[in-house]
Amino acid sequence: MQNADTVLGVLRERGRQGLPLERLYRQLFNEQLFLVAYGRIYANDGAMTAGVDGQTPDGMSLGTIQEIIGRLRAEREVGAAWAALAPLAGDERTPVRLGTLDALASFSRHPGGGDELLAQAIDWLELDDREVRFGAAGVVVEVFADRQALAALAEPETLLDYLSRAIAAVASASRAAERSEARRRLLLALPRTLAAVAAGLRAGDRGAAWLEEECRGARHPDVRGALSKTVLILADKSSGQGAALAQGLRAALEGSAKPPRDPTRIRPGAARGRSSRPMR
Repeated sequence: MQNADTVLGVLRERGRQGLPLERLYRQLFNEQLFLVAYGRIYANDGAMTAGVDGQTPDGMSLGTIQEIIGRLRAEREVGAAWAALAPLAGDERTPVRLGTLDALASFSRHPGGGDELLAQAIDWLELDDREVRFGAAGVVVEVFADRQALAALAEPETLLDYLSRAIAAVASASRAAERSEARRRLLLALPRTLAAVAAGLRAGDRGAAWLEEECRGARHPDVRGALSKTVLILADKSSGQGAALAQGLRAALEGSAKPPRDPTRIRPGAARGRSSRPMR
């Protein structure tokens, strides 16, 4: 560990020369710098007056300094671990991706775990690497298909906000991105999770109301396809959900469909392809 006077001298000289300072975070782990700071504060008039937290500098000790450094070091290591998880979640190799999914799902079942995951995952939606961005989102979405993960959430609205962002990312993808394998995995993960959110989110009927809003605003064909599959899951008798919920979502989705150019000239089933088939 470098001497505090040496470190401060180097920093002072580089500042005087207008040179950049790098890796300053490491100096937060230097005990001697804490002792120097303590010495300067302790000598001030009024140093023995308690602050809003009731503490005064005379309560400082080497043990306290080491405890502070330990917390800072742990926070840095946790941040590095989260940063490493994004590329693992977005990895194209199935064993890597499934292993990451299993770890995140287990973590999210504990109180506060899902909320912490969402806090990090929102930043992952801004990653430059398209495949990692969509791939990681697909894994995060899949995590919350688990009822235990949903039940452990302290702030359900955070999940709804994340899902809205993920859906928007799918809809706003470029033509080239529409052929992305990672984006396809995200679309496949959405229906089960959206159905779980609508039926079991611990926030009254907020999940169902949110999903109905998404159905009303859906325009992109891929997003509409994922929402249509969600309605089918909810309508399935084996899922244990009421028909009224599925019916309401179906009506909202049908209401947001793009109208035909001349609806008076269309006969059901007369045209070719998917567009002429009745909506599920």
